[in-house]
This record gives sequence, structure tokens and C-alpha cells, in this order.
Amino acid sequence: MYNLEKTIEFEVKKYLYLECNTENIGINLIGKKETNTAKIKVKILLSKKDINENLIITDFDKEENRLYVDFTKFEGKDNILKADITIEVPLECRSKIKSENGKVSLSNLIGEQSIISENGPVKAENIEGNINIKTENSMIKISSVIGNITCETENSMIKIS
Repeated sequence: MYNLEKTIEFEVKKYLYLECNTENIGINLIGKKETNTAKIKVKILLSKKDINENLIITDFDKEENRLYVDFTKFEGKDNILKADITIEVPLECRSKIKSENGKVSLSNLIGEQSIISENGPVKAENIEGNINIKTENSMIKISSVIGNITCETENSMIKIS
């Protein structure tokens, strides 16, 4: 087995806009106080070392304070036994996340959050801002939200507390 750990950092401002696409990998998006960085932490356990080390596509537009992250296009993903991505951002962050076959977890964020997920649970907690979630075969769990919540799911349940 082979462990791959990688961290990528970007200098950002408050009110970052994050767009993220994932496939077969879980993602945790966490707002952090008093930070001016977006930190992408990747931890992957592979059955063999047959993976492109440049597995993350990123694009940061400093003028627009917009970060695009894509985990869907890398080769060797059939060798993944376990994978987890954590993205730490300033508290003030809007996001648009598309995920297939992986969990999505958002916490401690201020701003509008949009999630489309298929075959992976979605959890959002401690959010100040509107949340829009659309899932298929994915449980939605929401807690401690100040803002409007719009949820749509097929073949699963929604739990709001």
C-alpha cells in the first residue's frame, strides 16, 4: 500500500468563491477564523503507487477571489482504497460543490453554499447563509444554520436540526 499526502495553499481574501468537483473522494470544507489562505489537504491510500502525483486540477483567479478545484480527471483512481480531501478557507466563503460517490461535509462558513451530490451523504453545520442541496441516493443532514435551506433528494432522507 502507498500513502499519498499533499497540501496546496493559495493566498486568498475574505468572501472567497470556491467551486469544487469530486468523484469517488470525500470532501470536507471548513471555515477558519482569521485566515487569508485556502489550504487543500489531500490524503489518499492506494493499493499501488500507480497514480499521477498531479491529481488535483486547480485554478485561482486572484482578481475575482475565485478558486476552482477538480478531483475528477486524474489517472490511477481505480487504485484508491481510501481518500479524503480537506479544504480550509476563510469563514466568509461561498461554495458550489459537485460530488459523485463521496461524502460532502461543510462547517463553519458564512455565505451561500450550493451542493449537488450523487451516492454520498451531505452534512452541513454551523452555516450563516443560504444552503441549496440537491442529491440522489444521498442522505442530507443539516444543523445550526442561519439562512434559507432548500433541499431536494431522491431515494434518501433529509434531517434538519
